[in-house]
Amino acid sequence: MEERNVTIRSQKIEKDFTKQKVLLFGMMVGCLLLVAAFAPHLTPYDPYIQDLENSLKPPSANHLMGTDLYGRDMFSRVIMGSQTTIFATLFLVAIVSVVGSAIGVLCGYHGGRLDSILMRFSDVFLSFPGMVFAIAVASVMRGGLISAIIALSCISWPKYARIARSQVMMIKNTTYIAAAKLAGSSTGKIIFKHVLPNIVSTIIITAVLDIGTMMMEIAGLSFLGLGASPPVAEWGSMMSNGRSMIQTAPWTIMGTGLAIFLTVMVFNLFGDAVRDVLDPRQKKGKW
Repeated sequence: MEERNVTIRSQKIEKDFTKQKVLLFGMMVGCLLLVAAFAPHLTPYDPYIQDLENSLKPPSANHLMGTDLYGRDMFSRVIMGSQTTIFATLFLVAIVSVVGSAIGVLCGYHGGRLDSILMRFSDVFLSFPGMVFAIAVASVMRGGLISAIIALSCISWPKYARIARSQVMMIKNTTYIAAAKLAGSSTGKIIFKHVLPNIVSTIIITAVLDIGTMMMEIAGLSFLGLGASPPVAEWGSMMSNGRSMIQTAPWTIMGTGLAIFLTVMVFNLFGDAVRDVLDPRQKKGKW
């Protein structure tokens, strides 16, 4: 009896700790989103106005992260860049998770020829190295942030489609689905009332954990000149602009690199905490 009480107590402590992690990292994510949303009002200087007299000034009280080659305040550009990078990433994740999951649900539930055609179509995208294929697509579209989002969508939706498909195939033959069919429920009602609620947690976990990866990929395409183009403040493009001055003026990329690192880390930690809450079974094998 005492051993059982100890077990229950330890489980309660672990559950409370998990909730605290979600709250802590959720607040950090919320702060990042607020900074991104109100970026134009938080910048101490205009991030786009050039001031060649203050070109490549090192960090100081007036310019916390120094200035770039055109005299623009790096701190202001990093803050403004958060709006472009974070919201572009969230938009990308939303697109691939919704479209990929919808395709997976249709394939898993109906099966047959539709399943064969769409899954073979996804195999085409999965047969190429992801970033290489994204670079090729973005190059054909001649760059730009929208082109980068489309290119990354092409390589990312098959994962969500296959996850959703596998989940649906496991539950479509269960007794409660059969009972819903016998009760005369339409296909749409069965999917929205019985199928989606059982797979949505898996999709959410995958999407939240993908935010950091997608952010790095968007920044990577911009770094290569295939994403956001200057003078737009976007972290990957800013890293690319400052790479030639890494020895003479390292502050032109250090602030941006630190912003990418911290933002990706916060979203990854938040995703890990969300996974612990929505799917506690995965915690046992996490270590």
